[in-house]
Amino acid sequence: MSTLPPLPSTFPHADPLLTLLPHLLPLLPSSLPLVRRLQFHFSSIHATALATFPASLASASKIESFAACWFGKSSQSVEFSTQPPSYQRSVKSTDPINFYQKKHPISRNVFPTAEPLMLTSIDRTRRPETECWIFSTHEIANKKPTANNTLQSEPNQHKIHDASTARSQLLALLLAIAETASPLSTAESQSILVLGSVHISLLHLLAGDEPLPEGGSLRSPQRSQSRGKTDGTSVLVGASSGYLKWLILPSRPEETEARKAEFTLPPGYSFSALQPGELARVVSSTSIPRTEATLATLGSVCVRDSSGGVVSWGFLGVDGSLSSLYTEEGHRGKGLAKAVARRLVAGVDGGEGDGVRMGYRGVGEGEGWVHSDIDVENRGSAAVARAIGGTVGWECRWVGVDLGRVREVVSRLCGGGRGLAESGQS
Repeated sequence: MSTLPPLPSTFPHADPLLTLLPHLLPLLPSSLPLVRRLQFHFSSIHATALATFPASLASASKIESFAACWFGKSSQSVEFSTQPPSYQRSVKSTDPINFYQKKHPISRNVFPTAEPLMLTSIDRTRRPETECWIFSTHEIANKKPTANNTLQSEPNQHKIHDASTARSQLLALLLAIAETASPLSTAESQSILVLGSVHISLLHLLAGDEPLPEGGSLRSPQRSQSRGKTDGTSVLVGASSGYLKWLILPSRPEETEARKAEFTLPPGYSFSALQPGELARVVSSTSIPRTEATLATLGSVCVRDSSGGVVSWGFLGVDGSLSSLYTEEGHRGKGLAKAVARRLVAGVDGGEGDGVRMGYRGVGEGEGWVHSDIDVENRGSAAVARAIGGTVGWECRWVGVDLGRVREVVSRLCGGGRGLAESGQS
């Protein structure tokens, strides 16, 4: 059993829009799920944000850079350099991620150190839905889609991608969450945390040297007793099947007219807004945990037929993902889902209100990325994502983490926990 670097400090960020987004925006679309989660217009009083660097490290220049992104204006005081050599890679000009990064290169001064950095948003009151999103710079070197939309690793020996340091940081953030009292009362709700859209590279850090759990409940505290030869340091209690993260690029000026044509509906159909009394129907159409209360806060689009009935709908989740995209039988094969998805994307991408209409604050010009988490076996949804300009970014899963187990693993690998001062909460 190998040990890890000393457990790093973690720090609360009371105003993540000002102290975390300046670090995350230059790394779009890799940081997209956490960026949208922080930008989402509704947040409970129990929501918190943590990072492995203090809020004081957001310098004045970074704040100005963020303000430029927030208001969609240029900033004369911030000079973005070309990408450091460790980030450079050969990508065809048709690659949408490369297209974006050429227009928005990563600044050498985005992060305060050369170490991997990790950031998270947590809200334990969101049960039974996703409670936590995490992003690490460790992910950047581990997401290279192949031509046939499968995933392969992209090795990089630069210190920013050091897996052992990233794992130590991941455990530090989870320990900080474990040491913070949950607003929920049951023992199970205190001990099991559901993380959403977890990058495959972080998933392996959570699993240690143990096999990934397959199937079952993400919240069941049962861990398999029939493991192979392992280090016994997994903190996972369950994991979903694999999802591919499809990325929908912000529109380019020359595509505007073509994109408008894709919003067109067949005769007899019209776009509309869902009414509160229609949300129960949405909840019943999916096996994914959804609540009407959450759906009521999300940006959405629906299609009605000539009689006024709702026949197709879609939402943008709290993390900016296309979700609950559905078309009733008898109305499929007419391009309704594609039209709904494109209209949702347009609502974020510098359209009316620059994303506010769809529930996100501060989406700057050219930053209107949307993503979709699609099961690797779901060819129908993949076809819709591809039709609206999506490309595969990386693999992700939803996982359940045993916070009690986190304490045990930290004690074994890092020599114990930390005091409050060490966790940045003194």
